[in-house]
Amino acid sequence: MTHYFKKIELSSSQSLYNINGLKGDLKFHYGLIRYFNIKDTEYINNINSLFKIPPARIYFVEGHGIILPHRDNGQASCINIYLITGNYRTAFWKPGPSAVPRKGRRYDHKTKSHVEVSIGYFYQGLELMDSFVAEQHEAYALNVNEFHSVDNPTSNNIRSFIQLQWDMSFGEMLDALNL
Repeated sequence: MTHYFKKIELSSSQSLYNINGLKGDLKFHYGLIRYFNIKDTEYINNINSLFKIPPARIYFVEGHGIILPHRDNGQASCINIYLITGNYRTAFWKPGPSAVPRKGRRYDHKTKSHVEVSIGYFYQGLELMDSFVAEQHEAYALNVNEFHSVDNPTSNNIRSFIQLQWDMSFGEMLDALNL
């Protein structure tokens, strides 16, 4: 395990991966990634029962293309349950002295508004620290407080996953959930 991500085993129940009827209304989006409410309360209850501390938020997420190196806004740690992977790589980066920052607007969960912030980096001047390519039905705990990107140079397929978010650091989440 790195301090960037950890592959985890969840319940073998296929009900985790039955996504028919899950996607609710669009909650918010960042560029090419969209976060939807989950409209099936039984599914949410099943997810919550897997953890001694339930997630603060649960979303159905769809990504459409690459996402440049960034830190997530609103949470420091999450678990992604991958449904359709599109063979995308999640990579973690460390900015070097020549890294070029990007500016943009982000949704702030606390103020429930968009604010202008530094949203990450372009690839030049970054050092690749670690990466993985998830398979369908795999789950990964992620330290999304570290700079990370999602890319696939050979495809622009849609990918989807269930994202479970906690309001604690990656290390605290792993310890609290016994992962």
